[in-house]
Amino acid sequence: MKWVFSIIVILLFSRVSFAKEITFTGGQPLNQYSPSIIVPILTEAFKRNGINFKAVHHPSLRSLAYSSTGRLDGELHRVYDFYNVSDGKYPDLIRIETEMQTIWFAVFSTKKIIFNTWDDLKNHKVSYSRGKKILKRLLLQYLPKEQILVANDDIHAFKMLSDGIVDIVVSGSKLGDYLLETHSQFSGITKIKQITPVRMYSYIHKKHKQLATKIADTIEQMKRDGSYAKIVAVVNNSFKFE
Repeated sequence: MKWVFSIIVILLFSRVSFAKEITFTGGQPLNQYSPSIIVPILTEAFKRNGINFKAVHHPSLRSLAYSSTGRLDGELHRVYDFYNVSDGKYPDLIRIETEMQTIWFAVFSTKKIIFNTWDDLKNHKVSYSRGKKILKRLLLQYLPKEQILVANDDIHAFKMLSDGIVDIVVSGSKLGDYLLETHSQFSGITKIKQITPVRMYSYIHKKHKQLATKIADTIEQMKRDGSYAKIVAVVNNSFKFE
């Protein structure tokens, strides 16, 4: 009977280590570049803390509604100064204080456009994906509202560009490269210039405040032990990025 008792104890403790489940949401489909890196990193980080991690996709603003109200547990990827660019609308989201990745924004067009500064956009209609608040703030500094068309997502933005509705799309550089490679209808679009680096962080709802530091420390450990770099390398290889 002792061995039966031992097995029961082992099973109980095994279940306890993964009894807690966390679900983060993000504004990009999970098969796109940024989520493809961030999801496995968070999965491993939470696993090392005995927590089962899941990720789901919702349109950007709906994603924020779910994560900021606590219906879901966190936000996969937002900019470092998200509090500022969102005008403090989501105070219940706590930044996990370790950089998940740096992405670059880039300018894409079907035309031969010279882009040196943001002022070069002033004679063009521009589109970007809804929910990218940092882009909204940037573009409104240089363009009137009537020259900015907000797309439902990045694919929609590139479709507007290929259909001639706008002259320029501002999107993630690698995301744009991926969409051009995988969507034949965008063959007439080229990347004009890579322009602005943006530091991306994950955010967790305040109900899990005690986990924010633990997960940040775990990811820092992953950066030191090489597991973070391995995840990035695998994703870059699958997206054919050097």
